[in-house]
Amino acid sequence: MIQNKKLFIFVLLSILIQSYLIYKSDMLYSSLPFTDGVPISPSFVIINRYLINWYLPVVAISFYISGYMEESLSKYGKFLIVRSYSKTLWVLNQFSKLVINLFLFASFQLISFWVGPFLEIRYSLDHLILLISLYYLTLLTLFCIQIYLELFLSQQLSLLIVNGYIILSIVISSSFSNGKTGGLLNYFLLPNFGMGLKNGLSSVNAFQPTNLNYLFCLIILITLIFIIVALTIRRFNRVDIL
Repeated sequence: MIQNKKLFIFVLLSILIQSYLIYKSDMLYSSLPFTDGVPISPSFVIINRYLINWYLPVVAISFYISGYMEESLSKYGKFLIVRSYSKTLWVLNQFSKLVINLFLFASFQLISFWVGPFLEIRYSLDHLILLISLYYLTLLTLFCIQIYLELFLSQQLSLLIVNGYIILSIVISSSFSNGKTGGLLNYFLLPNFGMGLKNGLSSVNAFQPTNLNYLFCLIILITLIFIIVALTIRRFNRVDIL
């Protein structure tokens, strides 16, 4: 299940560092800071400080899943497929491992804040589930895109494109003068979907949220995940792995 133990530990360490940096910062955060994301602000200093704290585990996970399918294929994937193991089932198995690994990372983030200085969770259960689900599905969508791109491009270029898109999307959205600016453009900036300070689900109300509808965001993310998985299966079935 764990592709690379060293990188897996690296991701866990990045989460602990994120927890420490947020705890030591003087910025406004809710009781679940990793779901807050980056606020809309006219100050690039504020945007950059929030961005660094949020982005650290994300880029670590991106490195962890880089080459995810290629590495699995080189280890035992070809043998399984040659032995009449369906290509479709193999791809679905790889995505299921991504789902599990990402769940482990998100759970570790939750624990690292829950048992730390942010022990008091000021959310109802349904609000908490919605907030974490949006955060989780946003990351899952982005990393599914990265895996899909690797079927066409190199690992390094795919990683660079996805992370460049993440940073650019956050900076563009966070630089809007107010939450209503951008209109439909906000729905093309996927990384913001999982940010409580953008979707209005954070308990911090010092910043203006965007006009994102969190239920619409959920629908978009789930739809995109199914589409990307289907496209990946279609592409992989056309690839000669021998």
